[in-house]
Amino acid sequence: MENQFELEVSTSTLLDLNRSYINNVLQQTKCNLQEGQVDALRLFITAKKGQELFTQLEKTVRPYAEQETRLSKGEVYKKYGCEITERMTGVSYDFSNCDDQEWNELTEQINSLTEKRKEREKFLKTITKPIFDENGVQINPPLQKGRLGLNVSIK
Repeated sequence: MENQFELEVSTSTLLDLNRSYINNVLQQTKCNLQEGQVDALRLFITAKKGQELFTQLEKTVRPYAEQETRLSKGEVYKKYGCEITERMTGVSYDFSNCDDQEWNELTEQINSLTEKRKEREKFLKTITKPIFDENGVQINPPLQKGRLGLNVSIK
């Protein structure tokens, strides 16, 4: 009979988590899985649901936490075994604002070539066996890569 691996989840236990505890839980889980003591599918679904819950919770709470916690540059805020600092995240640059002729020309060339490549790839996807072009050169079908895995849709 398989034992059910239970994770106790409460606000206080989550706030007490540290890297060492997380690593210990993962090592114990791996051992339990290898020994067949845990229903792997049940634990996998639990993890996926928890991941979805905490991803959405983090997105919802983040703006409020950022508004509440205004830090000075370089200031470190410590709470619940964590260090919180303020820094730029998701940095990106918009080079179209530069009015650089060379960059604009390169971008135009890249966009044109990218579109041509997409059209060619669309054609190549239709090939299921080797064919020959007008010059007698063999064109092989593309290799399809991937792996089978479990997809979980939460209802």
